[in-house]
Amino acid sequence: QYLLVYDHWKTGDMLMDIENEVDRLGAAAHAMEDVAIFAKSAGCLVALRAINESRVQPRVCVFVGFPGHFAKDIGIDVKELLTSLKVPILFIQQQRDPAYSAGDLMILLKQVKVTSCKVLRIEGNSHNYPDVGQLGRYTTAFLKTN
Repeated sequence: QYLLVYDHWKTGDMLMDIENEVDRLGAAAHAMEDVAIFAKSAGCLVALRAINESRVQPRVCVFVGFPGHFAKDIGIDVKELLTSLKVPILFIQQQRDPAYSAGDLMILLKQVKVTSCKVLRIEGNSHNYPDVGQLGRYTTAFLKTN
């Protein structure tokens, strides 16, 4: 197991340096044989960029609280990152997450014709996902089938 502790958490910076974290994820994954990624919010963007740049080849990913609006705000083209995706990904998204609703995410995935992704819509209207037990159950079930 490996936990990527983002540099901005250590320094207290408000924003994540996506490129730096992509580099760090790629370096850590290089030494691993079987990679599965669990990411929340901006960590989803780090993982997608690392996958797109072939810095990590996970067998499966679980993304919680995908930040589609934030990605657009910082100039990340998520359509480009998702288009060639072959990795099975479970997106766990609250129906009315202000960072990106589950409905918006489903529309995005349809637009880019990604077939390796599944969206699990859960009730909620925030970007907080405090029920870790629930997330664990969804993740375990997904891992068993992928």
